[in-house]
Amino acid sequence: MRNFLKITDDERGSAIVIVLLIVALLTVVGIAARTTSTTEMMTVRNVILDRQDFYFTESGIYTVARSVDQGTGGFVVLDIDTPMILSAVTEGAAPLSQAGLGVTDEEWEAILTNYTDAAWPINNATEPGEYAYRVYYRGQGELPKGFGEKGSSSYVYSIVSRKQVSDGAGNVSGTTTIIDTGHRKIGPKASS
Repeated sequence: MRNFLKITDDERGSAIVIVLLIVALLTVVGIAARTTSTTEMMTVRNVILDRQDFYFTESGIYTVARSVDQGTGGFVVLDIDTPMILSAVTEGAAPLSQAGLGVTDEEWEAILTNYTDAAWPINNATEPGEYAYRVYYRGQGELPKGFGEKGSSSYVYSIVSRKQVSDGAGNVSGTTTIIDTGHRKIGPKASS
């Protein structure tokens, strides 16, 4: 019994065990910290890329919005009472409208929300980061508060822009960010 107590009272080697436990604990903490920081870096990178796509797409909307109803080179409304896709017009052709196509309301809505339409105009087909856009004239709307002038009308547009990736030959291989905005132009009152 005395030999047993003598062996258990002997504390030689306990420092090595404690040091090994501390080293193991620090190793686990280090690996966890490295994994966490790598994940955080990847998350931040993805957020930055998403924000860049968003701002690129948003700038496309405002670039296109400036040319809405500006006459030559712009998206001109020919009939203020007919909703139409203005950006689908080829030279000398009429704007794309539900009445012109003779489609149902559901088919027209599908045309308006077709984000993979390769016929969308694009800013530059040779750039890897191009944006495509669609300008849709929705018709006349209510004048916003403060615009109660008798000689003014409100014309409502939707402009959708998307950042896309293409192979340089106009083939869209994927889209990233899509932004759909509403725009309003205040202009001279339309004669009925």
